[in-house]
Amino acid sequence: MVTLNQLKNFLYLAETLHFARAAQKLGITQAALSRDIKKLETEISCQLFDRSDKWNIVLTASGTVYYERLKDFPGMLENARMEACKAARGETGTLRIMVHPSIYNQVDMSLVFQRMLTKWPDVKLKINDAVSDLAAEALNKGECDVAFYSTTYFPKSNNPHFITKEMFTTPFVLALPVNHRLAGKEKISVTDLSNCRFIMPPVEDAPEFRRHLEGMFIKEGRFTPIVAQEARGPMATLNLVAASLGVGILPATFRNVFPDRIVLRELPFKAERTVVAAWLDNNPAPALQNFLSILGNIRETPGYVKKKKLK
Repeated sequence: MVTLNQLKNFLYLAETLHFARAAQKLGITQAALSRDIKKLETEISCQLFDRSDKWNIVLTASGTVYYERLKDFPGMLENARMEACKAARGETGTLRIMVHPSIYNQVDMSLVFQRMLTKWPDVKLKINDAVSDLAAEALNKGECDVAFYSTTYFPKSNNPHFITKEMFTTPFVLALPVNHRLAGKEKISVTDLSNCRFIMPPVEDAPEFRRHLEGMFIKEGRFTPIVAQEARGPMATLNLVAASLGVGILPATFRNVFPDRIVLRELPFKAERTVVAAWLDNNPAPALQNFLSILGNIRETPGYVKKKKLK
């Protein structure tokens, strides 16, 4: 079997064409160098050097071809070593991130991604906008490295390696059509909401979130909300509210895309959701550890919205 040491010795000799100088550069005896070259020639079944004139050795035709194919080999080995070390430090590779779409309205994730790539530009980010219900399964299956979602409508994981880090908490607000009977009131009571027709997420699509919303009214107002329409996600809810088909509940940081058709009001009771980052602590991806190291400063990330004035 050809060894790396034999290849290194061959390349030095092919470049110097002088046994004494090559041996001196390699830090071995001429005899050891000669033995290595003979072993290499035996392994590849080709004579690499013409030694008929011991004072003037030259490459044979096969030796010239062998050298041309191998002359970049040391550089390739060094590049491979450097790339391997970068991967071990998490400076390369792919990081798979799941983000619930509504979170983009609470923090400018582009700046979070930018911070990561400014520090580790060779890491490839694979971003997936996905509903929270899928996050735990994706993490447990190894299909995702880190997920951002709301604990309000996310079932807890039984995986002991499942780690969550609280990022921020935002209140819920009430979205009303401008022609709604409550739209003109600045302060709304729990009683005011008892006869409202609500837009809620479908039970089959978001069971945890639906139970959470209904549970708020049962606990605070002692009534079960009337569900007139169902919509999955804040944008779908906003569109139905804008169409005067009901009232909705949204995170306070969600942008009102229909300011002339929707008014936002504070709920008469405390209702909020907490956004977390989640990952598995036994995930071996070094790039994940680098990404987690920047999450501690996410609250200071420019673009983070603490609270918007309702209108």
